[in-house]
Amino acid sequence: MGFRKIAFFVLSLSFMSLLCVAPSRAQLGNAGSIEGVVKDPSGGAIANANVEISYAVSGFHRETTTGADGSFKFTNVPFNSYHLVVAAEGFANYMQDVDVRSGVPVTLQIGLKIGTAAQTVTVEAKDLVENESTFHTDIDRALFDRLPLESASSSVSSLVTLAAPGAVADSNGLVHAIGDHAESSFSVDGQPVTDQTSKVFSNQIPVDSIQSLEVISGAPPAEFGDKTSLVIKVTTRSGLGQTKPVGSLRASYGSFGSANGSVDIAFGGQKWGNFIAANGLNTGRFLDPPEFQVIHSKGNEQNLFDRVDLQFTGADTVHLNVGYTRSWFQTPNSFDAVVSNQDQRAQIKTYNIAPTWTHLFSTSTLLNVGAFVRHDQFNYYPSADPLADVSETAAQRRKLTNLGLRSDLSYVKGIHNVKMGATFQHTLLTEDFSLGLTDPTINSPCLTQNAAGGFVGVGDTTLTDASQCAGAGFQQNVAANPNASAPFIPILGCIDLTRTTPSANDACTTPQSALFGFHGHGDVREVALYVQDTITKGNWSFNVGVRGDLYRGLTKESQIEPRFGISYNIKPSNTVLRMLESSRLLSTRIWSSPASRAILCWTPSSAGHRGRFAPGNAMNSMPDSSKRSGDTWSSTGTTSGSTRTTRTTSATC
Repeated sequence: MGFRKIAFFVLSLSFMSLLCVAPSRAQLGNAGSIEGVVKDPSGGAIANANVEISYAVSGFHRETTTGADGSFKFTNVPFNSYHLVVAAEGFANYMQDVDVRSGVPVTLQIGLKIGTAAQTVTVEAKDLVENESTFHTDIDRALFDRLPLESASSSVSSLVTLAAPGAVADSNGLVHAIGDHAESSFSVDGQPVTDQTSKVFSNQIPVDSIQSLEVISGAPPAEFGDKTSLVIKVTTRSGLGQTKPVGSLRASYGSFGSANGSVDIAFGGQKWGNFIAANGLNTGRFLDPPEFQVIHSKGNEQNLFDRVDLQFTGADTVHLNVGYTRSWFQTPNSFDAVVSNQDQRAQIKTYNIAPTWTHLFSTSTLLNVGAFVRHDQFNYYPSADPLADVSETAAQRRKLTNLGLRSDLSYVKGIHNVKMGATFQHTLLTEDFSLGLTDPTINSPCLTQNAAGGFVGVGDTTLTDASQCAGAGFQQNVAANPNASAPFIPILGCIDLTRTTPSANDACTTPQSALFGFHGHGDVREVALYVQDTITKGNWSFNVGVRGDLYRGLTKESQIEPRFGISYNIKPSNTVLRMLESSRLLSTRIWSSPASRAILCWTPSSAGHRGRFAPGNAMNSMPDSSKRSGDTWSSTGTTSGSTRTTRTTSATC
């Protein structure tokens, strides 16, 4: 409780400071900015000078011209090192390397010398080397269109797995990195999204809305917690400063009847901006089928994203992200499912609202205060005829809402780049689903021997009790029978829809078999505090930080996590050596919470079918996994490139 009070105090203090400080210049805190003035040798302003910045690693490139006062400004610049070139008629070209490592604006005073302009920019090996202590991959929008993304419905996962080493995706679009199962998280303009996103549970942010990605694999800085095997930092596109509207319109058609269409537009002024992106997909192969032939796999998806930037004063800026995505798809059928006319479908609706207030105290100190709400609603629909579903029929309705507040303070001075912050998240989950058996051989009270010599369940639906087997010429499917590999469970007779009148020995609460109904609600509260400092001195770079996490779900857990990274740039060979959280220097413990999409489990009650629920591990989003409703859950985390100890938490419902 004391840890939580500290976090709320930090958030409250951050918000109050917005109201109490005197105005200064303001910039967005979710990305950096570069601004400055270009002057001639006498100190006069040079208008219409061409200024460009580029980052050869990701392909990032942007240009602008100076105003009448010689000023220029680049906003929404991802954190990286940039090569800046200034060219003006009658003056020699000016070149400089600029580091953007925080939301604090980088301010430049550029003086041009009289001479002849020669616009020649050569990319050297040193331009492709970053002296950072974190393993990461930078991906800019210029690369997006050149990559053959194999999945339009989970294009961000596809983009990450193609461009970042050590990351793979499964057929449902879930990213797995460094050998971990789905221990990946997103940071969208500073908003943490740590729950799992895939085609079959939660819709992803549309790739049309992304300006750049930074994929951190293993041992991230202290500001990132929870699932850290892969951290995907997303910088969205902005219309701030876009005085001339620009946009694009795309359409495509491919195999399996896959039709895509998208439109985006950016417009604004010097003090405001708006970027809107919308796209749609309709395909005959939304999910990968279990057979070589695509059967019953249609699906569609619609995305809408809007980012608004408003600069109220020279110090205060508001940034708002709003997104909505809807997807509908069929569950692919096997040949057996085709014979029974199985028709299972699912629908996912996701919305996200994330406002952020940024205040610039001075040229070296910047504060961000943000809030966010992300909501997923997953509905799974069985066949109209329950007995058409192979093995079992299931319906599911799950709602997951993630509410949160975050605040961070950045300070840049000399060799130091300090960042400290706090995050509070509250995750609410409500789940309803039902389950019934549709195959009479799954839980049959009797056994018979097949042609291969094995013993299988008897499909005669008139046999409801083991006492009837001998008279019908069959063996009893009970634990005492050595031929019974899966003995008959009487309570499951109550949900066996093929045997409408269960045996009195099954102790059912109703005379007729019926669906087994579940209903549960759970919530998780998480608080995190962190402080970190990136120190750059000559060829050395150090990243030192500490993070504290408090988790309140089924269990109560708190943990302090030191983070340490070091890198050295061997300039003659353009080589960077990195060492991250080595056990020789520091032994760390990384806290990783369980996926909030699955925090409900059930314990049987004596009152009948409906169970009692408590937070814990339970079902995946697809209904076949509801049969594996877990009794325990555990949380682990691993990484490569470092040696660390991981705290494992387990609990029993």
